[in-house]
Amino acid sequence: MTNVRVNNLDYLAARLHGRRSRMAEAERLEALSHLQDVCELGRAVYPNSEYHSALEFQRRLAQDLLQEICGFLRHLEGPGGELLAWMLVRFQVENMKVLLRHFIHRTPLEREGGHLLSLPPDLALDAQGLGAAVSLEEFTERLPSGTPRRSLRFTRGTIAPMHLTMSD
Repeated sequence: MTNVRVNNLDYLAARLHGRRSRMAEAERLEALSHLQDVCELGRAVYPNSEYHSALEFQRRLAQDLLQEICGFLRHLEGPGGELLAWMLVRFQVENMKVLLRHFIHRTPLEREGGHLLSLPPDLALDAQGLGAAVSLEEFTERLPSGTPRRSLRFTRGTIAPMHLTMSD
């Protein structure tokens, strides 16, 4: 039996309309812009949660976006699904950058862990394994195969992005 919600543009439009209704506009946006700090902003956006830092709030926003894209992905096949799947790779690349900074600076992984997002299993990275790499070559080899791994190249002991241009 075919899932009637797959590639059903009316259903997806309704989901997107519901998302847009939660966006802050006009007076609500104005009120949010006058809040004193990020913790207060976090309480206004997520009333049942408390945030002690901008990092916690930012992580929640990013994680919610990731989950929402995953939710839409379940309802798309073909080119639309492929586009959303590729959009999720952005989050994988961001986690790679965090782990690469951890590797280069040899900071405790617990410190960097607050910057990592929970990814779907097909995009998850082995944070412990990447952190245990002894060279940039080994770090790269421990990345999942595919575009993110291929997009890194070595130039005289440094690592440089080739195809993916993600801002820090």
